[in-house]
Amino acid sequence: MKWNVFLLLIILSACNSDTVKIPSKVFSKEEMVSILIDIHLADVLATNEQILEVKDLNDVKKAYFISVLEKNNITIEAFEKSYQFYENHPEIFYEVYEEVMIELTKREAELNGVNELEQTEAEKEKIEKRGIKGFHEGSYDENDNYQENPNNDENPNQDE
Repeated sequence: MKWNVFLLLIILSACNSDTVKIPSKVFSKEEMVSILIDIHLADVLATNEQILEVKDLNDVKKAYFISVLEKNNITIEAFEKSYQFYENHPEIFYEVYEEVMIELTKREAELNGVNELEQTEAEKEKIEKRGIKGFHEGSYDENDNYQENPNNDENPNQDE
């Protein structure tokens, strides 16, 4: 009987994140999502610097991390306290990271969408610029300027 009560208490305590009250000195879920997004973006920036030495890369990542905390007016202690709370409540941390991943995925899609749109617009502009000339003999230089006779021949179709 004692074991049943004990198991019931464990199950009830771990059941739902809504029953866990986030302490006032811990960042709210929304705040934690925002901070973690900034941290992940900073990590990507550091990684994109193509630093080969692991120690140097870790130093750069730490500098970016500190700048994220400064940007958000957060002390390392406050972040660690909040992170530890969420780490000790994985059901809530899962919800937080779910939001982080959704937002990062949206941002990546927007970024890729913009890049694809820019590329599509650039290609469309080239086609409009070339017009029907693109179907004639001739070529385009490195600045995408059309040249009727790139070899300076008067009439490339005439036999010599």
